[in-house]
Amino acid sequence: MAPTIKEQIDPRRGSSLSPQFIAILGWVIHEKLTEPSIAQLSITSDHFVLAMAEGDIGFNQFIGAEADLWRNLRGWFQACELNEAIISTLIQNIENRLQRF
Repeated sequence: MAPTIKEQIDPRRGSSLSPQFIAILGWVIHEKLTEPSIAQLSITSDHFVLAMAEGDIGFNQFIGAEADLWRNLRGWFQACELNEAIISTLIQNIENRLQRF
């Protein structure tokens, strides 16, 4: 049986991913892969990414530039050998889950 998309993009497949990126991918696949895990991601009006850790109040973790988030996610999805249609759908689903302010 072919692996699901969730299995394909699971960061536990990678060997040299940063803990921060593993936490982001955990949020993407709805898995708690780090302690603390990310409860929510937000994009600020000046295009920076903030994270709310599970159990935290507010977006207290600075992740980095929005463009870097998209580049890194797209790169991981391509490394996982997903086709462009699936990548576009994943990106759209992630965009829909993000909070913007």
